[in-house]
Amino acid sequence: FPYDQPAAPRLEELAAMLTRFRETSNANKVEAIVTISPADAVAHAQIVKVMDACSIAGIEAVNFALGGDDS
Repeated sequence: FPYDQPAAPRLEELAAMLTRFRETSNANKVEAIVTISPADAVAHAQIVKVMDACSIAGIEAVNFALGGDDS
């Protein structure tokens, strides 16, 4: 199964997968919710690409996970 490369200008495969997720959620009458939990080393531009993929897929409920307290 091919996946997007980090350097891709748009994450087409992710957007397609998220579209299927939204369609399945709609069919089951539940809201499609995506929670983004990026690692500290992830560039902000990559996070924006994931948010763009959510937008392309029509997912409006996008959240960010709070950082865990690893102490």
